[in-house]
Amino acid sequence: MRQIRYVSSDIDDTLLDPQEQISQRTWEPVDALREAGIGLMLASGCMIASMAPYVQSLSIAYPFIACNGAQIADPKTLQPIDQDLIPLDLLRSLCLYLEDKGCYFQIYDNDTFYFEKPGGYDQSYTRGTG
Repeated sequence: MRQIRYVSSDIDDTLLDPQEQISQRTWEPVDALREAGIGLMLASGCMIASMAPYVQSLSIAYPFIACNGAQIADPKTLQPIDQDLIPLDLLRSLCLYLEDKGCYFQIYDNDTFYFEKPGGYDQSYTRGTG
């Protein structure tokens, strides 16, 4: 039987408590994984900059997944090591289509996120991710 090398986990509503903090309840299994020689790989819909404080406080050694899987980042440099970006022409068309339909949307570009009109979700995202 092969030994488990790492475990992957979402951050939001999984490792974090309602105050967006890493709770003692989370630290116990993370420490147990380390003692067993098993790494922890984080995954989130958030951008790299929003994940950075958790990556650093948990001393993550494995690359982590950001932007709903669009980026894989190095935990030491916090820079993308692989990414799958939407081509700019397609993105422009998609934004125009969503605007025309009255849909809320946001766009990540490195460590910045953009949105057309302030509303509830952008404020919630900003509060929750810093």
